[in-house]
Amino acid sequence: MILKASFKDRNKYLNKYNIFGIKMIKISGSDLNLRNLKRNEDFINSDVIARLSKLSTKVTEVKIGERLFSRHINRFGEIGGFVESTARVNKQAYVGPNAVIYENAWIHGGKITGHAKVHGNAEVFTDSVVCDNAEIFGYAKILQKSIISKNAIIHGHAEVKYSSITDYAEVYGKAVIEHSKICEHSKVFGEATILDSIISGHSKVFESSEVFGAKILDFSIIHRAALINGPGVVIKGNSEVVGVVSSIESLEIKNKKIV
Repeated sequence: MILKASFKDRNKYLNKYNIFGIKMIKISGSDLNLRNLKRNEDFINSDVIARLSKLSTKVTEVKIGERLFSRHINRFGEIGGFVESTARVNKQAYVGPNAVIYENAWIHGGKITGHAKVHGNAEVFTDSVVCDNAEIFGYAKILQKSIISKNAIIHGHAEVKYSSITDYAEVYGKAVIEHSKICEHSKVFGEATILDSIISGHSKVFESSEVFGAKILDFSIIHRAALINGPGVVIKGNSEVVGVVSSIESLEIKNKKIV
């Protein structure tokens, strides 16, 4: 029913109610019992972002409901994207004209460009880049010299350092990514740790798994307390690892289960 509601109808109720404090909203005369406050917030934020995206750069401040958004002024006076009054953006940070920083996000430095969104309690630190349609939220931290691009999503309590997260990759939970690349439709979550590795091709690494210096490719699954260690290790072709794989020489595992 949400998708069928017109943009005009949604905006009418956005202006009328402080929706964050209620569990039910009305759209075109229909009651929508949302499961929890998080779904309310997701719904309202999508409308807020849509409304902000329609405003020209000549609009420097706008109030939507009870929320106030102002455009960030980048160095040398360049007009940047909208930042909610509850969020923080340090002066040295760059926010592109179509990017949005909202809720309690904190941009310490780096660049937020394209149509990227940073919200929740997420933090982005100096020398990192969040661009294209990437989204950072929850309590995620994007640390030193990381690039989050295309349609990548980082959330939960995940931490990313010196890494590239791109395509439709998703990193969440308490995962830690360092000096690695996560790409295509791969996912890293739980309490997984990835160091000096490549996770690609719809692969998943989760639970308490650790991957050091390896390549995880082609729909492979690494989980439980698996340990993958070695610069020559390549796991591919729908393989599943829940045990230990370690090698200082080249080792390719394809279509196998390692326990």
